[in-house]
Amino acid sequence: FGGIFTEDLRGIKYFSRQSFQEDVKIFSDSYTENIMIPSDAFSQEAFLGTTNFQEEQWRGSFGDSYTDRNLVSAVNLDHLTRQTYGISQKELFEEFFSQMDKSMKILEVGSNVGGQLSFLQKMGFKNLYGVEINQKAIDICRKNNKDINVVYGTALELPFKDNYFDMVFTAGLLIHIDPKKINRALNEIYRCSRKYIWCL
Repeated sequence: FGGIFTEDLRGIKYFSRQSFQEDVKIFSDSYTENIMIPSDAFSQEAFLGTTNFQEEQWRGSFGDSYTDRNLVSAVNLDHLTRQTYGISQKELFEEFFSQMDKSMKILEVGSNVGGQLSFLQKMGFKNLYGVEINQKAIDICRKNNKDINVVYGTALELPFKDNYFDMVFTAGLLIHIDPKKINRALNEIYRCSRKYIWCL
């Protein structure tokens, strides 16, 4: 897993931590052109700070409605992923994660109700974490997924220590971040990852 792996037909990018920082600017420039836990994990500067209009929307009724629309079964998630990327969720996760150490610490940024973390749990991964801005989504994730650690936070200020996770991934979140703040979110993902970064 050294360097960058791309699947152009699917629009999926796999990054190693070493190559990620070099490609943040290229990735964020092309991205913005197209759009208008255990206690030792947390950093001392955990997110508690100021918010903006977009964050308030995701925390409130808009985010609650989005969460309600995301209450899909594994079969429906597989179908949606196939429509979006040309590969089912199960196939995608097996292709990327099957050879990885099942004890690695994995963080999903923007975990919503935990559908993707649940897939990883079924594959045998044990150290799964999520960070989510919407409390309703957090509550549903905690109710439906035993042994998945999901906490409140934002991609702009991840409440974890540097290099705490072996992998940090996000899927479908970056499109919802203000283009002026995308580099900040990508830098936070980079900061918290020890080894791998995966962005969909």
